Amino acid sequence: QLSANIVEACRQYQQEVRQGAFPAAEHCFNMNAELLAGLLDD
Repeated sequence: QLSANIVEACRQYQQEVRQGAFPAAEHCFNMNAELLAGLLDD
């Protein structure tokens, strides 16, 4: 039963990605542009 659950979860993930439902804004992380620039300069 576990393998069937894993396969179904992967199918659902694939479908959500293809439809553009994932990642949504709540799944993303934003960083201040100045902070990012400072990190990239190091």
